[in-house]
Amino acid sequence: MRYLMNHKLTYVSLLLILLMTSDSIAQLGRLGMPPLTGNPEDLVPNSMRILESGPEVRIITDEGRLKAIVEFETTRPMPAAYVHYGPYFHDQETPVPAYRHSAKENLTAPTTRHSVIFDLTRLLEPINDPGGAMKKLDGGTVCYRLVIPESDGANQYIFDKRFEFRNSRRIVCITDGPWIDVFSAHEVVISWETDLPSEGKVVLDGKTYPSTLNKHHEVKINGLTGEQHLYSVFTIADSVTVSSRIYEFRTPGKSGNFRFAAMSDSRAGYGGFTTNFNGTNLAILRSLVLGTKSNDAEFIIFAGDLINGHTTDERDYLAQMDAFKCSIEPVGHSIPIYEGIGNHDLVIDYWKDPRSNYGIPIVRDKVFGNSTETLFANCFVNPDNDFPKPEQPEAPRYRETVYYFDWDNTRFISLNSNYWWASYAEDIGGSIEGYVFNNQYEWFRNLLEKTTADPAISHVFVFTHEPPFPCSGHIRDAMWYNGGDLLLNKNIDGKPLDRSHVLKGRDRLWTAISQNEKVRAVIVGHEHNYVRLKIDAKTPVYPNGKPNPRFKNPVWELITGGAGAPYYGKSDQKVPWENSIAKFSSQEHYLIIEVAGQNIDLYVHSANGDIIETVRIVENGKPTEKPIPAVSTGKK
Repeated sequence: MRYLMNHKLTYVSLLLILLMTSDSIAQLGRLGMPPLTGNPEDLVPNSMRILESGPEVRIITDEGRLKAIVEFETTRPMPAAYVHYGPYFHDQETPVPAYRHSAKENLTAPTTRHSVIFDLTRLLEPINDPGGAMKKLDGGTVCYRLVIPESDGANQYIFDKRFEFRNSRRIVCITDGPWIDVFSAHEVVISWETDLPSEGKVVLDGKTYPSTLNKHHEVKINGLTGEQHLYSVFTIADSVTVSSRIYEFRTPGKSGNFRFAAMSDSRAGYGGFTTNFNGTNLAILRSLVLGTKSNDAEFIIFAGDLINGHTTDERDYLAQMDAFKCSIEPVGHSIPIYEGIGNHDLVIDYWKDPRSNYGIPIVRDKVFGNSTETLFANCFVNPDNDFPKPEQPEAPRYRETVYYFDWDNTRFISLNSNYWWASYAEDIGGSIEGYVFNNQYEWFRNLLEKTTADPAISHVFVFTHEPPFPCSGHIRDAMWYNGGDLLLNKNIDGKPLDRSHVLKGRDRLWTAISQNEKVRAVIVGHEHNYVRLKIDAKTPVYPNGKPNPRFKNPVWELITGGAGAPYYGKSDQKVPWENSIAKFSSQEHYLIIEVAGQNIDLYVHSANGDIIETVRIVENGKPTEKPIPAVSTGKK
């Protein structure tokens, strides 16, 4: 009763509350059932989309100079737009846009139809053409940043695009990618997008793999040998061939030594300009992923909340995902990135309800459009060879949101802790944040059992978005919900709601994790900070301060929610495991984790280049906590 007495309740008042609310203590209620939906005509739009069409680029000749015209339409009248433009440096291993000049739209009043004209000939001049790359081709790839300001100047909508030209005409351009995604030591997928339907091919380690006529190209390649690989992609349209640079990537080896990076929560932050890059914090995210490359990470795990999301507009959702991909693209050419879903990475149906002050958002299902899971899987390339069955016939698939892959001696498992989300799920159906249903749980438990029996696997890392043990801004949800306290949880009618089933679900999941001797850490986000926390059979994990003796083996929870979302400090509301927190920081950051045989070292890098901490978290296959030097050479 310790936790209840903190609310200054007597046994009598508690009984009175139970009697008064017994008809509305929903327990599981409709949790896991198909969500109830309102009428389509009652849906309320919730979208930040500003582009109605475009941008499209035309090239003209004006008084002997080449000029590009960027044309687009906005969803509402907007003032004059700007374009910043330039080349990519030909001698960059990791290409990023090099904006050199700017142009402003000639506009006297806000409108929905826009065109910005800028001078392409300037980019052919020696001072603006490093190495003479554009002069040699009489053209090349032009990157441009379209900036659409609000009339009051308080906000800007920013889009980074590119196009290709030769001899005064537009030609096909690789507008997205190429991306490398590694499924195993012998299997990879290389994907890219073009602005025109085109045929394509991948040249990898001297061998050619074709791609058929399309704008989206996705080439799966099997039978790779060795660890170091070189590739480039080619795209052909209208008898013109355009190629990417040559990129290098790695596939898993067998030495037991490698490094990977982890981060989460890159949705828009504060600070203006590219801190809100169409729903993503480009300013921070790009600096972090570039840092992972310079620290020799072989791949990156991203544990959700890529974007602001929570939009009713499918086009808005896809545009935000494009912004995320644009932010990480310079690294994605050569380092595979494994993405997971967060609570913000959702496309929803939304309508008002008189019982709720802010309306009841329901995840989009097949009645009103594509589900979050479907759209997310279409945006990225993740392993799809093994995943759970849907929880209900009406529920979305888990494809490419729940998966696993092996890298050297280590298995990585992605769980979807924001599956089929709905507000007030116990009343409406669907799921609350952080809940793992039976099919996903059984898939996970069976996979762990197979892993135990696999002598090639020494370590396991699990990554998902919602922390089983939150410490800050999300004590009210995640896998805790204020300890399930009926006084701190409300149903749709505002009556007390017993969410003790949340703790039961968390316990079931963590028991499976902790009873497997190979699981080293659970990597999560959601909290916008860094937390290192060890959970074992002695850690207080319940409102009454008691531990769970079934949490057999110590496992680290690593919260890494610092990729650009607004930071969280420590909450003044305490959690039972407060004294078990080994490290806490609100800095924007990423993790570098180095596996060296049976040892695992953790390096936490801040966005400004500082080292937040360096610590050995596993030694000889057992959890530990030992300071280590701040510098590691990594694997070359």
